[in-house]
Amino acid sequence: MSKLTEAIQTKNIRGIKSAILAYLSADPLDRSGEIKQAIATIDATGIAMWEQHDGTTPLFTESVKWTKDYFAELQAHLITNFSKEGVELALKVGRHAYREELNRPKEPTGPSRPSSKSQSKGGNDDAGKYMMAGAAVVVVGIALYLILK
Repeated sequence: MSKLTEAIQTKNIRGIKSAILAYLSADPLDRSGEIKQAIATIDATGIAMWEQHDGTTPLFTESVKWTKDYFAELQAHLITNFSKEGVELALKVGRHAYREELNRPKEPTGPSRPSSKSQSKGGNDDAGKYMMAGAAVVVVGIALYLILK
């Protein structure tokens, strides 16, 4: 049983929020559909956890504004204002901003064969991965702080 499922079953609102934020950070594409399923389950069980969107971060509906930076901004805002609109938009923005990762086939890499991306970009492709990992650590840390607060 996942932490998200367990939190929903026990109606642990802080646990639900923390798990959703962690899932968003780890998988902006929501490949497993776990976040969408969680939202449906939360709504079906009537768990009163959603906050009204406070307008501090605009909820852009134009996909031309849906960048990785905007996705990170939405995630950060959800820490202090956990609105259903914000989560649903973050899912859409994540799928849009990271769509190239969804459609990219995995290439075999190993110690004897570096990826073609690393060769073509001089190895700078890892910078984005490190930034995402750092952002994920920050979001999870803040979520844990909110849970333990």
